[in-house]
Amino acid sequence: MFNFFKKDSNSLLYDTYKPFLSDEKYIWLNAEGWYKLIHYLFDDKIKDEFNLIPIKNGCWADAYNDTRRRVISLFHLNTSFATFKWGWNFEYIPHYTSKITWCRTDKSIYTHTFELSPKFINHKEENYTTFGKFEFKYKNNSEGFQKFVCDHLKVWDTLHEAIVEYYNATSTYEKMLKRLKENQKGGSLIF
Repeated sequence: MFNFFKKDSNSLLYDTYKPFLSDEKYIWLNAEGWYKLIHYLFDDKIKDEFNLIPIKNGCWADAYNDTRRRVISLFHLNTSFATFKWGWNFEYIPHYTSKITWCRTDKSIYTHTFELSPKFINHKEENYTTFGKFEFKYKNNSEGFQKFVCDHLKVWDTLHEAIVEYYNATSTYEKMLKRLKENQKGGSLIF
């Protein structure tokens, strides 16, 4: 992970995102810069591992296969922090809000069933399951930005295994139903 940076590229990466930094003392990205950084860091990782492509800010999916498709997206804790959620979008299940949306297009995509990492749900201290737009422990300079980016990459390293396990455990409809029943018994069912 730390080989991600070369000494020459530290300053270049910082210079690229400097226009999006809104605090002179600490690392604090605006929303546009944060999404650009997230896609810069994770688009290739998600494509290489799961063959999912970015379809909108903070959301990656593949093509429909057997009327469903895999989705990895950001689960926003608030406007400043998020973690990843992973699950499935079904072509034939509408999403009900103030109107019915079929969720068949990239614009209307909805993750019908998804999971979050147990490390996130049961965490009592910093365990690299969330990342945010800002970090007050790092100064607004090239070295501080490198540490900020490394923290984002640690989140992927922490959650990656759970994502792989989930998609392996839900690779068929039968396996998915079994997983949903297990989660329902355990009280961790999320829709």
